[in-house]
Amino acid sequence: QGFCTENLLVKFSENNLFGCINNPCGNSTERIPHYSTWNSFSNFTCHNIKTFLTYPCKNCDPNILPENLTECEVVVDPGDNEATCDSDMELNSIVNNCLGKNCCRRGKVWSTFRNRCVRIF
Repeated sequence: QGFCTENLLVKFSENNLFGCINNPCGNSTERIPHYSTWNSFSNFTCHNIKTFLTYPCKNCDPNILPENLTECEVVVDPGDNEATCDSDMELNSIVNNCLGKNCCRRGKVWSTFRNRCVRIF
């Protein structure tokens, strides 16, 4: 996505040029290709964008929202093959201990900003 708007993605070429192209995976809030699995315009993998639950009010049903990938480096989580942010903001908002429901598996820590486990890098 980067600086592109709507359903357009940044695509780099072999000549070190880049531009905005239509997302070949469809809706950019649901699925995107990643440069690590994008070999050509006809050979690429579409990755679901990680989602999370939000609670708009105390007694409301949760909403499922896709992660906002507009201002971060997008990576593919090897655990679930989904696109997610790998940003400095996550580093500045992690808790290094296990707090009940905030326990994360090996290689991840709890992010108070994302309200979920994030990959340690």
